[in-house]
Amino acid sequence: MSSVRNHSGRMSNLLSTLFGKIFVIRFRIKERLADRQFATGRNVTLTEVAEAIGVTRGTVSKMANQSDYNATIEIVDRLCRYFDCPVEQILEYVPDDKARRTGAG
Repeated sequence: MSSVRNHSGRMSNLLSTLFGKIFVIRFRIKERLADRQFATGRNVTLTEVAEAIGVTRGTVSKMANQSDYNATIEIVDRLCRYFDCPVEQILEYVPDDKARRTGAG
């Protein structure tokens, strides 16, 4: 199967369905921010995260708020390092049935 690529060369989210199934990979940025804020006892901003991982605040905001944001593995790796957690705490797979019920994707 060939992949569809967007202008930046990353896998495009044009393939929001595959073989009739809806799938969504969701970023768990808000949950990790809440954990970090609880652990440190201070407000952690999107700007702080963006500066720490070398992207713009807008990029972090899109990851946190848009279900269809498409990031590189390098950014996911940087998030894992920043939040000191495994990838499964950064990304969440939303199964077909749940995505249909919630309108995700």
